[in-house]
Amino acid sequence: KGTSFVFYIPVTPAEETMLTMASFYDYCTKPKAPKMTASIVDDIKFNRDLLKIMLENEGVEVHIAENGLEAVNIYKNNPGDFFDFILTDLQMPIMDGVTASKEIRNFQKSQGRKEVDIYIISGNCSETEIKECTDPSRGIGARDFLKKPVNNSMIKNIVRKKFKKQMSTI
Repeated sequence: KGTSFVFYIPVTPAEETMLTMASFYDYCTKPKAPKMTASIVDDIKFNRDLLKIMLENEGVEVHIAENGLEAVNIYKNNPGDFFDFILTDLQMPIMDGVTASKEIRNFQKSQGRKEVDIYIISGNCSETEIKECTDPSRGIGARDFLKKPVNNSMIKNIVRKKFKKQMSTI
């Protein structure tokens, strides 16, 4: 019983960090993946930093908000297709993830914007809360619900799905 702590320490052997001429040529000539931008919303700095590292390792540009109200304001002050997805904690002071997600959805509808993918994150939630967040008829329509601790495979899965979706529209 108790809490699980997970630490990720990226370690790369020195010889693997050096670019060879062949890998440099590949890097310069291969088509690049479409750029993705995400918003991380969490009141705990450690969680924000960890998610930021995982997303940046996948090539995603990250914007940070410390609570739901700040996230809503950031979303409203950027163009409609600026964010590819939002990762938001469920429970936060000032404005929680559910309220922020509803505010963003209402703003999208009022402005005729396309829906941004929202992923709700929580370590302590009930099946009812999960259904409330993922059911489109309840106002949020979150793409998915991620249970903490969030790990690299969860993040890679989100980025992979977004990449496939972007590639299918090109």
